[in-house]
Amino acid sequence: MAEPFARLLAERAALEQQIQTWPPALRSLAQTTADLLTLAGVAIIKMEALPPSSGYEPFFVEAGMCTILARGLAHLTTRYGRHIAQEAKRYREVAEAIRFLAKRRQKAATLRRAHTILRSWRETSVVESLLGKSDEMRAEFIGLLEALDRDGSTDYERLTDLAARLAPILSLSRGPKVSAASAAHAFLLKHDIPSPPPRRPHARHDRTARNQDALTEATQREFGSPNFDSRPAKRRSKRTGR
Repeated sequence: MAEPFARLLAERAALEQQIQTWPPALRSLAQTTADLLTLAGVAIIKMEALPPSSGYEPFFVEAGMCTILARGLAHLTTRYGRHIAQEAKRYREVAEAIRFLAKRRQKAATLRRAHTILRSWRETSVVESLLGKSDEMRAEFIGLLEALDRDGSTDYERLTDLAARLAPILSLSRGPKVSAASAAHAFLLKHDIPSPPPRRPHARHDRTARNQDALTEATQREFGSPNFDSRPAKRRSKRTGR
């Protein structure tokens, strides 16, 4: 990657010299344009350096995208899917920890749940998403947990009371947990990403192929999950307003 960057910087330096010879009225516009082109060049170089994508990149290329854009979008999609799956896991862990604290427990068990909640509070937006409508209560609740984490002690009675008041507003969806593959698939469905031309319909007698559209196959290859079923992702995409 060093050589393309060096070439880009050299071209930018040469352009800078040319801009200085232009009329003052054009220099500002030229400088802004040069900055944008440089940023675009850096982005392209970084996308070129990404490893090839096994599923989504060929899917996007078949849909008419250039290879560089297809690779960048493929990595963005898989990264988003993994992020959503991790957030969903944290969401469940935090919700279960708060419900656990709604009853008086042993101090060691309470401390473990406090660590779970505080870790998510510091590293993600899960706690805010769960308790976003209770700012004052949330602030007091987190303060009690931080005191426990810092001093090894806190107002346990108040902590239990707050957890019991917060627990009813939490909601956990039933069914399988959201996987990275399912979250990525739903993301592409929701945003109407261009797809390759429709394929011939599968034979009616082949029941195992009924959901094997091009995007489903791309998701299966991308995440190395040949048994991935796209139907939950499709339902989730419809619920979120597609």
